[in-house]
Amino acid sequence: MSTNSQSLTSQRMRRLDTGLVPEAARLEFWNRVNTENFSDISVDPRGDTLRGVLELRKHGALKIALVQSTAVMVRGGRFQRASGLLLHLQEAGSSLNEQLNRSCVLRVGDITFGDAERPYTVQCAGPVQMIVIKIPYELLANRFG
Repeated sequence: MSTNSQSLTSQRMRRLDTGLVPEAARLEFWNRVNTENFSDISVDPRGDTLRGVLELRKHGALKIALVQSTAVMVRGGRFQRASGLLLHLQEAGSSLNEQLNRSCVLRVGDITFGDAERPYTVQCAGPVQMIVIKIPYELLANRFG
């Protein structure tokens, strides 16, 4: 096993779960933890209840998260500037991802990149699970010039 693999798996994971907060506070909690970790995200539930789990790890400058959620509409990149790319890897369910007048539907195994600095939406009509990786532009510039 390589050193990089060992250091990634040994990183301490933070688990943030809406089920651990009162139902009335879940939406504010979910918006806050996602904004703190990725970009200025606004989440609107698509049902009577919101349930979400964010399992977060950092690997150097990368933020890597496993996100599970009930049906939601996510809007990001509207207010604060969060420099970096967001990679979305769909693990369960499906999502409609839109940015810059372009859209794609992600199904299990599909990926897309988005610019965290520009407005985007992710619509999830049902429960979803995805891996989200935030890659800072500075890291890309240092690696690829």
